[in-house]
Amino acid sequence: MYLVDSSFVEKGNVKLYADSIIFLRRKNLLKAYGNSILIIEKDTLVGDSLFYNTETENGVAYGGKTYQEKGWLQGKEIYKDRGDTLYVKSGFFTSCDLNPPHYRFKTKKMKLIKNNMAIVKPLILEIHNVPVAILPFWFFPVARGRKSGFMTPRFGLSSSDGKYFKNISYYLVLSNYADITFILDLIEKRGIRGGIDLVYNKYRLWSGRINYLLAQELWPMKRRWSLEAFHKQNLPYNIKLTMRANYLSDQDFLNDYAETKTEWLRRELTSYISLSKTYKNTVINLSLDDRNNLTDSIRTTRIPYISLSLPSLRKGNFRLSGNINFLRERKDYSDTLYTRYGSNFSFSGGYRFKIFKYLRFNAGFSGFIGYADHDTLLNKNVFTKGVSGNIGFSTVLYGKTIFGVGPVQYFIHVFQPDISFSYTPDLENPGIDWYFVKKGGIKQEWFTLNLKNNFKAALSDKDVDLFSLNFGSSYNFLDTLARFSSINFSAFSSQSIPLYVKLSGLYSRTQGKISTLNLSTVFKYKIPLPKVDFENEDSTAETSLLSLGISHSWTKSTYTSQILSFSANFNLTPKTHIVLSASYDLEKGKMLSKNLTLRRDLHCWEAAFTYSGFGARWDYNFRIWIKKLPDVKLEKGLFELFLPD
Repeated sequence: MYLVDSSFVEKGNVKLYADSIIFLRRKNLLKAYGNSILIIEKDTLVGDSLFYNTETENGVAYGGKTYQEKGWLQGKEIYKDRGDTLYVKSGFFTSCDLNPPHYRFKTKKMKLIKNNMAIVKPLILEIHNVPVAILPFWFFPVARGRKSGFMTPRFGLSSSDGKYFKNISYYLVLSNYADITFILDLIEKRGIRGGIDLVYNKYRLWSGRINYLLAQELWPMKRRWSLEAFHKQNLPYNIKLTMRANYLSDQDFLNDYAETKTEWLRRELTSYISLSKTYKNTVINLSLDDRNNLTDSIRTTRIPYISLSLPSLRKGNFRLSGNINFLRERKDYSDTLYTRYGSNFSFSGGYRFKIFKYLRFNAGFSGFIGYADHDTLLNKNVFTKGVSGNIGFSTVLYGKTIFGVGPVQYFIHVFQPDISFSYTPDLENPGIDWYFVKKGGIKQEWFTLNLKNNFKAALSDKDVDLFSLNFGSSYNFLDTLARFSSINFSAFSSQSIPLYVKLSGLYSRTQGKISTLNLSTVFKYKIPLPKVDFENEDSTAETSLLSLGISHSWTKSTYTSQILSFSANFNLTPKTHIVLSASYDLEKGKMLSKNLTLRRDLHCWEAAFTYSGFGARWDYNFRIWIKKLPDVKLEKGLFELFLPD
């Protein structure tokens, strides 16, 4: 059967379009010539000419092209078998939709298994038809879901590691609920580091992660490791299990191998096992805790820590709650081992009501009974107990002006006075002062006054906050030397305006001066930039915004501190975005941190140059990656990029 002039054949789920088609019925063979398009369900294969067997479902396209997941696959010859496998000769893959494409992964041979994996030999990355990278072979997952495969490695240069080849990793899918990544890093100045990263998660049942890294350093020869694990699981009888493990071979491991500022500043490792059970309104928790302070090398273990939260009692405006706790703690000071244990029962209650709908009254009390095996005076089996109470009155008063200014119809003043009296009787003081076993003290009677003022402007459609002014102080009836406490004050403007100012501090009555003063100023504003496109003089570029932020923090107390910070981000061109930030210590006269990020849209690619500095640490990095294939990227340090060996 011969079909000419815009031919079309359909058989089952197969559709074929071409300029001309020959159908050999006895051989079940379709031959298409000129602008051939073969559609099998959702898959499309385009070629200059195309042969397809409707019985065996095998076919071949010459000068073929087909879309697979995130890009186009093109080759001189593309073969398809019945098992949805494609074989490509002298072809390439690209996600760029331009002709010619900006880039392509070129290969002589490729085997692509649909929804599984692509295997290529060799792999050549070309940018504007110029080869920039080559590998003898490569294979990677092409499925939409999670699939096992090698991940893209990272190349770079740093002052601490030298040249490195990191993330030589293989990602293995274990099941629908778990996967594991095998990691290998080659570091010039250190040696070899390998590890595993196991992640698992089953909804409402269990979830967790285990990350283990082992470093074999060569100069000098030394083996170091880190372990970080977390597990959370819902057990029968409404019991929740939570576990965390965080251990290092030595305290300098984080500082040597950290790649983020958060890891550099981390100074404590915490490991624990916790079991909690909720029954109606009662919660019981059992935990085993281990803390390692990396700064002072003090190790603290709490085995066990048991807490029981009793049901709260509520009757109208009255409430009562209580807790029971037990703790055994051991501290290791390198040369001294110190162990103690204790328990306590604490309770609190309160009553609230309103007088004439405007005046709020509240009364509260709290108390405890504590026990410890010994105190700081080496007394054995000591008890302590205590109780305290307080009453308070508060209200809210409103006022407004009879005039306005411009769009402001009138101004509003919201005044909130708060008066309270607290009483603590004489308490026994066996020198415990340890966690929840509270230290006793002398009798105290305090009168406290807090005044809050909020000023607003009433517009036609809404009220706008302008600024707030607050004061607070206390009076001790029993202290004959210093009855009045320091006066704390704060004043701050609304954060809805570009300039935010906050002033706070303490005025010492005994010294007759301000003992502590803090001033914070933050300016944030978006400035329209002119319509300029350096890349195309004839284009009508849209107006971009410069987001500018400047902040100054000044503190004067026993020491003086001044920090000036700056941040800005804007579009230099429609395709170029810049982010800047820095902080400077005005008192010490040195830069604390500085960051620069330059991002460039390259159509199907995106490039970013980043510089960051924190203290004595710095890092230069250049990355370029394909938008639709974010795992396929090149990374180099700045010096390796421009000054290769």
